[in-house]
Amino acid sequence: MTDAADLHDRLEALYHRLREFPEGSRCEHGAHLKNDAYVAFLDLRKLIEKEVLPALANTK
Repeated sequence: MTDAADLHDRLEALYHRLREFPEGSRCEHGAHLKNDAYVAFLDLRKLIEKEVLPALANTK
């Protein structure tokens, strides 16, 4: 298992990749993002699901 500092750094890095694409927009079919922003979103979702939520549950 990773330590909290490493998890924070990885989470922040993915967030910054998403933030770099303000030109993402919505349309009638959903949202348009550049490829890297979309991949960052998928990686971020996986990280939150597999590591962030379990880490938060262990703090109770």
